[in-house]
Amino acid sequence: MMSNILEISVDRRSLVATLYLTNKDERVFNELKIICSSISDNYSYSDLVFKLPWFELKRGLTSIAHVRKKYKLDIKYDAFAKRLVEETVNDRKSIKEKKSAVDINEDILNQILKKNNFNRKLKAEQKRDVLHLLRLKHGANFSVPGAGKTTTILATHTVLKQLGIVSKLFVIAPINAFISWQDEVDEIFGKGALIIKRLQRNHTENFSLIEQSDLDIILVNYEKLRKDVSQLIPFFINNKVHLILDESHRIKSGTNNISYGQIIKLADLAKRRDILSGTPMPQSYTDLEPQFDFLWPGENIIPEHTRSKDEDILPKVNQAINGLFVRTTKNELGLEDPIIDYTLIPMGKIQAELYRLFKSEAARVISGMDKPSIYNFRRIGRSVVKLLQAATNPILLTAKDEYGEETLSVPQNREFWELLEDFQKYEKPVKIEYIKIRVKKIIEENPTNKILIWSYFVRNILILKKLLKEYNPVVIYGEVPSGSEEDEKTREYQIREFHENPECKVMIANPQACGEGISLHKVCHYAIYLDRNFNAAFFLQSIDRIHRLGLEKGIVTKIEILITENTIDEVLIDRLNDKIKAMGNVLEDPYLSSLAYDPADISIEDEVGIDSVDFEVIKKHIIHE
Repeated sequence: MMSNILEISVDRRSLVATLYLTNKDERVFNELKIICSSISDNYSYSDLVFKLPWFELKRGLTSIAHVRKKYKLDIKYDAFAKRLVEETVNDRKSIKEKKSAVDINEDILNQILKKNNFNRKLKAEQKRDVLHLLRLKHGANFSVPGAGKTTTILATHTVLKQLGIVSKLFVIAPINAFISWQDEVDEIFGKGALIIKRLQRNHTENFSLIEQSDLDIILVNYEKLRKDVSQLIPFFINNKVHLILDESHRIKSGTNNISYGQIIKLADLAKRRDILSGTPMPQSYTDLEPQFDFLWPGENIIPEHTRSKDEDILPKVNQAINGLFVRTTKNELGLEDPIIDYTLIPMGKIQAELYRLFKSEAARVISGMDKPSIYNFRRIGRSVVKLLQAATNPILLTAKDEYGEETLSVPQNREFWELLEDFQKYEKPVKIEYIKIRVKKIIEENPTNKILIWSYFVRNILILKKLLKEYNPVVIYGEVPSGSEEDEKTREYQIREFHENPECKVMIANPQACGEGISLHKVCHYAIYLDRNFNAAFFLQSIDRIHRLGLEKGIVTKIEILITENTIDEVLIDRLNDKIKAMGNVLEDPYLSSLAYDPADISIEDEVGIDSVDFEVIKKHIIHE
């Protein structure tokens, strides 16, 4: 009887794995078919050959090992497949032990950094984090923004490179963070000491070009990786790549994220993987799953959570990730908590009636939605955006942006809904009017004060830019491009203007465009939130623009959140606080819990940050008066 042999190979360009059963054994063939169908929606088979992506096959290696033992199956690998399997085995061994072979002390760390011209003295908590990350084969740094995650990971990389474990640094990050990475590298190693290449969306550079020059660091933005990454595969195969996801919460939606499917292909080829995020679970603990799956593919680090309540699952999540990440908290940085005030503002008569009408419209949309689903999230998300607009500025619901100085008397015999298109003629948006008064007061108190105003809606930003023109405002939102600091149209110019021009008193921005990779804490200590949404990461990241490492002693950071009474704004308080507390519980960070404290004690594409609990409280707000 011929022995059963399973030949496994992996194509070095496409990363497609091939399984060939040399002797047709129906029992073995059927078991392999079951394994492949359970781990992949993309597998195919013909005759005795199975084909599927390697990153999916690796999830079935344990099951294949059981088949091998059960049927005395011989397995033969080609050289590349053998290398990948050995990496997987080493990863699994290291995850069980939560350590790797790199275990050095502080003296050796200092020697290696000095030898490699690392010209920055690490703070105590940064040294602690570097030494811990080095003990892990792959790691996560969840330190708060401003704690020096970039410095810490550059120190970690320097040691790994000196030891021959890695040779190249490949960073996937938001475009906003590119300048920060460039500045950090230049300040630490000296300008031009390391060769950095930026590959970003809309640029003509081809991925294959990175093979043609001796690069030390490659920066790529997430959007650039939405297309096929096959041109990057040779670079990862031929080099010992240290792969980093900066702001790793960007992949929290996992396979629903366009870039994630390409990133995960590269993950297996990297010698070292790290993730960086100050807000790793902006919605719930499930946000951690794809991030840890990037670090440890197929290992299911985060426990099963079917129908488990948060209070039951959070301790298990805490235990599962304990030792696999480092975090420097704001308390460790010696920063005093910001002062957070909620300002309640009653609606005008027309706005209140319009809000009621849009709430009724939302009630019709949500009626019949028995349970949360992606489809229902999208439908209710559109209604939530309308409610946020109605609560903030009803002009957003019209086609007009005129903002007159005077208002007219409400005409007789006209329904309120008929007044929507001409709302600005008869009533001023109460939050916008409050901001005009508040900005004037803050600057009158101290002419050197600068103010950061947040809004999710671009039309709000543009309206405020006109209304606050005497303060020479700058604006940042999605359509403002990145580029040279000398070009007035770019974000970089707007940021420099806010920093350096004493006549520029106000920055108006939305968290989507300005919530990451930007530091304003040296010139600005006031933030006003015109509106918020259900995404806790956006909120926390935006606060950290002016509350981070480098604040001088005695400086108080003041955050003011505008709440329109009897609207979805009040629902947001509890939900964002709950999400922040949950994150604090998992990351054992008391700062996050204190940040969620509500001094007002008010009860009440995913872009608005809705999860299943949000869905239920929104439904309650909409349906019940």
